[in-house]
Amino acid sequence: MPRCSHLLTGPPPDSHRRRGWIHLLLLRLQTSYPHVRFAFDNQGVGGATSRDVLRLVRQTIGSGTVGSHVAVVGAGINDVWRCFQERPDVAVYPEEYRANYSALIAELSAWAGQVVCVSETPFGRDDALDVAPMNQQLAVYNEIAAAIAAEHGAPVIDLWHPVLTVAQHLDPELSPWSDGAHLSEFGDTVVARHVEEGLTGLLNDLWAI
Repeated sequence: MPRCSHLLTGPPPDSHRRRGWIHLLLLRLQTSYPHVRFAFDNQGVGGATSRDVLRLVRQTIGSGTVGSHVAVVGAGINDVWRCFQERPDVAVYPEEYRANYSALIAELSAWAGQVVCVSETPFGRDDALDVAPMNQQLAVYNEIAAAIAAEHGAPVIDLWHPVLTVAQHLDPELSPWSDGAHLSEFGDTVVARHVEEGLTGLLNDLWAI
């Protein structure tokens, strides 16, 4: 049966709960395709920048792990966050981000059957920082990632606009954020839905479901 392995490189809660939108996506796919066995490998690590993600991917590939049918990857929000937190030891600025993401997609493309990129979700708030310039820079990182993905023929699933849309139209009680950067359970549900929609045609083509 097909195996779908997910390499997640976004922010928590996936890392500390090992659930988040990844778990919801697994349930949604298993419900839609009950005759297919899905195996997810969530490699999400809280606080990881693109530098960390590239290291983790190289470790996975270098360990001899068999390549997945699909590798889903996203990185950038922590790169930007660390820049505005004035943490130069861990911040990743645009030039390095471009190099990291290029290497990341190139190596995953050679390892997995198909790479799918997900854009980063925007910042909702930060008690100590102005999120407007943070989101402006994060949007630039998303543009860099999308351009690199296009060079490798990797589709990009937009998560930025779906999260902003629900945030603008719903009461604060249904905020997509549990805090300024991390998604709430509602936000996880929004993201899982859109990733499922983005993967459906690809899975059908890959496995003739």
